[in-house]
Amino acid sequence: MKKQKNTNQQEALERYKQEVINYLIKNHNYTKEDIKDCLECRKTIWEQYMKDFSPETTALGIASGLI
Repeated sequence: MKKQKNTNQQEALERYKQEVINYLIKNHNYTKEDIKDCLECRKTIWEQYMKDFSPETTALGIASGLI
């Protein structure tokens, strides 16, 4: 059961990560390459996302590896 829970959590984080990436591409003119290739700018990209949404999303960003 624990393995199933971990799999579900991982899948949820991946979906969330993809939603954030899609949002940033659509609304802030980032490209997938901007997000994927630039580890240093991930924090800046996440901060831009945070300006549009609430601070509660920070934990999800950290958990999904965006920052």
